[in-house]
Amino acid sequence: SLNEFYYRDVSLHWGSEHGLLPQSKPMADPACARHSGRDGVTSGSEGARDERVSVVMCFKNELIYLLLRTLATLRWRTPSRLLTEVLLIDDNSDTDSGEEILSFSSSLSLPVRLLRSNTSLGITQCRRQGVELAVG
Repeated sequence: SLNEFYYRDVSLHWGSEHGLLPQSKPMADPACARHSGRDGVTSGSEGARDERVSVVMCFKNELIYLLLRTLATLRWRTPSRLLTEVLLIDDNSDTDSGEEILSFSSSLSLPVRLLRSNTSLGITQCRRQGVELAVG
């Protein structure tokens, strides 16, 4: 199936060689590179090193390869010292792709928590729930 093809392609080849993900681009502003800690440059502010974030993603009936591509992009583009967790909230999708998502995120060493709602909450309630449950 199409989902299996993209799952295999993203997980085995990391996607960028096949055009699923954009190739890495240099940051336009050197200050951004200093803040993100890229290229071995650390931030000038001590507080910036202590900042940690949670990414909250709400979805319903999303194609699995799009979710996997988003997770891969988060992993490659976000300094691991900043990322506390990725909180995925499934708003009562028709299919359960939880095992695939968790397996893929584990292979990327990406801290993912997947929550599934038994009823359809809508995007606003999903986001609120994500903010309440986020730890970063």
